[in-house]
Amino acid sequence: MRTFEDLTQAMRGFQEARILLTAVELDLFNAAGDGATAAAIASTIGADPRATTMLLDALVSLDALEKTGGAYRVTPESDRFRAARAGMMHTVNLWDSWSTLTACVRAGTAVRRPGVEAQQADWTRAFIDAMHANAASQAREMVQSVGAAGAKRLLDVGGGSGAYAIAFAPAEPPLQAAVLDLPQG
Repeated sequence: MRTFEDLTQAMRGFQEARILLTAVELDLFNAAGDGATAAAIASTIGADPRATTMLLDALVSLDALEKTGGAYRVTPESDRFRAARAGMMHTVNLWDSWSTLTACVRAGTAVRRPGVEAQQADWTRAFIDAMHANAASQAREMVQSVGAAGAKRLLDVGGGSGAYAIAFAPAEPPLQAAVLDLPQG
């Protein structure tokens, strides 16, 4: 059973999450790359140099960046954020959704923040990118497990980016694959 201290520690877990999400949102890992000063990173991401330095130092404390002299650089683990940023933006968007939980419980229904419609295209793109990253990593295993021997056509319903169709098509030439999804997907 979790102790009170465990539960209060879990309540503070949002702080580390928010630091990492802000770094992803600002594309800070790409800006830091193999080494850059706080001033250069702030200029690249269009942010305040002092606040950027504070965020960079927080990332160092989380072992998400390394600092040598005045230069910050990604670690072998945080380097993965550089390529995965598009998919990670969906997690950034989920932060906003989860932030309405109290209002949702009070109202008994989903609560949308004002202005969310204007961000719908960005949200959809981030969602599709995240789903593609997840599906692409699983699709190869599915092809090996299920196979496509003798198949001539494949219909991927709700296929988003088409990651599964992309994986199955070359497995059984000349398999023809079609993806069906919502128009905005």
